[in-house]
Amino acid sequence: MWWKRKKAETAAVGATLLSQVVKGTDLLQRKVTDRLNGRTRHWSNRAKRIFLVAVVLVWGGYSASIFVRSLTSGTEDLPSADYIKMPVIPPEPAAQAPEILSRKDREKIRAFRQFVDSLKSTPDGLNQYQRFQRKHPGLLDSLDQIEGLVEQPLLFHF
Repeated sequence: MWWKRKKAETAAVGATLLSQVVKGTDLLQRKVTDRLNGRTRHWSNRAKRIFLVAVVLVWGGYSASIFVRSLTSGTEDLPSADYIKMPVIPPEPAAQAPEILSRKDREKIRAFRQFVDSLKSTPDGLNQYQRFQRKHPGLLDSLDQIEGLVEQPLLFHF
């Protein structure tokens, strides 16, 4: 069990995970250095140093400009979300919404529910009801949900 592990076992698991991370990092560093050495193989040491100084100056200058701008600029330079406004679309009234189920379909569902409920009144009907439930699980629940959805007023129509 995990809660009964000894500290040595837990430390061993952590050490193996850490060693895998170190190995993966070392492998990635080697691949990058091999690729860079391959690309700069024909450069002299002086050219490599000049390139390094140029990269450091460019990234250092960029970082310094970001730092200085963050200290000196006010809120006027910051982007604002005020100019993005969602258009207000009023919902259509429920009276204009199309009818989901016709009156005839609703009457059929109600008649079927009454028939199924009447089966529970006799022992033979109860057996028939239980066989129906086993053969069609979830059908009556689905009918209940459909009736509930149809009876609720439709607030938004998309």
